[in-house]
Amino acid sequence: IARVTNILKTKGRNDATDYLWSGNNCLSNTVQSRKTRKVLLKMGYEYSWWRHLHSSRREYAFPTAIKNLGAIKIPTLVVTAEYDLELCKAVADILAKGIPNAKLVSIKGAGHIMNMDRPKEFNKMVSEFVDKIK
Repeated sequence: IARVTNILKTKGRNDATDYLWSGNNCLSNTVQSRKTRKVLLKMGYEYSWWRHLHSSRREYAFPTAIKNLGAIKIPTLVVTAEYDLELCKAVADILAKGIPNAKLVSIKGAGHIMNMDRPKEFNKMVSEFVDKIK
């Protein structure tokens, strides 16, 4: 993220977008579909990138949230993907283990943006999960 923010500040949002979704980096490498990459590039070119240019106090609050996962009492589906970032897979595992009765699923053949890489599979998993909630 620091590299993207640096590119954004020095070269602008189009270069930052190109690096993020087409460059040789871990996030770009998770994109499994040409269609997904095309949409992500379009979104990035239109995005304000405000979050990367302005720090937020919320960003510093998340580490304390992990201590409260056990308090979540609603049905929870944790979704990751076969080609997701290893860090995101690790976070998904922490969430699934920390939230009582959480269900962890992984979408085969999808990357970090799994709902765009494999929309039918993603929607099916979410729909099936929601349909089972009483």
